[in-house]
Amino acid sequence: MEYYFSDRKSNILGVGSTDGKGEWRIDNDIETQSVDNRPAVELSLDIHFTNDQEQAVNEMAKATNFIMYQDEEGNAHQMVIESADHDSLGHIHSIVASDAGNDLINETVGAYKADKPYT
Repeated sequence: MEYYFSDRKSNILGVGSTDGKGEWRIDNDIETQSVDNRPAVELSLDIHFTNDQEQAVNEMAKATNFIMYQDEEGNAHQMVIESADHDSLGHIHSIVASDAGNDLINETVGAYKADKPYT
């Protein structure tokens, strides 16, 4: 499976693959689906890196960046990286991501009332 990593402006920062064909080697990729309060998908995976790639993996797979991929059933997913754990000695960067739709869940507030007229 291929995973595309992008920043918040949708610039592709890297491509990882579980079959070793991508720029980054990925394994332990686990997709978990839940239907508790609403359908949700969570993804966890490990990215292997070399000493030369250490800074790049930190930038590519940092919290708030996106991961895009297509699952085995052909469904496209865009996820937001929620957390990252970086192991410099083991050369593994582990991440947890959830569906990007969670970004759209906001607090509901009342109508804005200006304190004075603005022009």
